[in-house]
Amino acid sequence: MKKRSVILLILILCIGFSNLFAEEGKKHPWGLIFNTNDLLLDIKSYQAGVGVKIFLGNSTAARFLGDIFYATNANSFSATFGATFEKHFKQGRVSPYWGGFLDAGFISQKSEIINPDNWTRNISYPISSGGVFGVEFFILDFLSVFAEYNLSFTGTITSSTISVDGEETSTNPELTYSIDSGIGNNSSLGIVIYMDDVITIKKSGHEKKGSTE
Repeated sequence: MKKRSVILLILILCIGFSNLFAEEGKKHPWGLIFNTNDLLLDIKSYQAGVGVKIFLGNSTAARFLGDIFYATNANSFSATFGATFEKHFKQGRVSPYWGGFLDAGFISQKSEIINPDNWTRNISYPISSGGVFGVEFFILDFLSVFAEYNLSFTGTITSSTISVDGEETSTNPELTYSIDSGIGNNSSLGIVIYMDDVITIKKSGHEKKGSTE
């Protein structure tokens, strides 16, 4: 199985977001997001994909998620895109926030039985949305970790196509949904490495100024 992250797309997103929201005389720091399961900061991909975060204003920020997966030996393809918007209560080294998120995806998997004329393809469209409440803590001027809770609603539309000796039959789409509350960000700590300093931390350990002043 092979997993390909679209490097060109990442660069376009990073450069595009920074230019899109850039205003003369005003900072809009942006950075790359990773996940970790412990405080040792053993980094992993952001929700199995690629993440970018950008400050839009003095107290608002947005996180963007993109993931593409393709495996030839399993005849499977999936794509997920999402956005999370944060409203920070205060600026500084410890910055609590609340907000909302929306994720949408596409999953296709085909399995052959005996020969190419006999196969089954399952296609699903998962969509998730909800609210988040979390805290971002700056370890360094350009490095932070965050943890959050969320309340999410997930709906998935699934359909199947079956081919028997070349004759195809499709099932009616089926909708399933769930509501869940718990730890957000795939139950992981998030790590953000910014391309510019967000706050200035004195040697005594106290921040000197806010992130977007």
